[in-house]
Amino acid sequence: GMDRTEEFRGLCRVFGWLDRHEPPPALTAFGQLAGSVSMGLDGTELLLKRLETLVTRREFSNDPSGEVAEVSLMFNRDMGTVQRESEALQRHVASGGVLQLLGEGQLDRHQKHVVEALKRRTARQVTDFQHGLRTHAENLKRRNQRTGRFSGAGHGVERAKGSHAFLRPVQPRAPTP
Repeated sequence: GMDRTEEFRGLCRVFGWLDRHEPPPALTAFGQLAGSVSMGLDGTELLLKRLETLVTRREFSNDPSGEVAEVSLMFNRDMGTVQRESEALQRHVASGGVLQLLGEGQLDRHQKHVVEALKRRTARQVTDFQHGLRTHAENLKRRNQRTGRFSGAGHGVERAKGSHAFLRPVQPRAPTP
């Protein structure tokens, strides 16, 4: 069959498994789709890190709800894109993509491995993001109990409820078999 070594090396570079200094070889449609999903996940990973920073900050003077809401909107939007591209990638693999040319199982196994790795990474990010939002909600509850004792006014609670309304994290759809 055709030698896919160069494509494999290109994918390795896209995923950061190899030194990035040499220019990547031209990628197949599979490589381009997988690379795009991976880059999307690099972006959502940064948003996840930002959320984790916001919700683990120890000083209570400023309520991070506004920024948490902003980061959540971006995460939901970008994760939606990642999931759509991921579905396109899975459809491409299911339709045979480049496999008809090969008549061998090697690339097939490699592609399935890449798809599974991307799906695991997506699921982990969504779970971690939801955990961050729960942490934020608990922090708000504690902060409001503390300030409620002194201020006698429930402004914090109302603000928290309002911003929490659009913090519905993305539910990853069950991967198509």
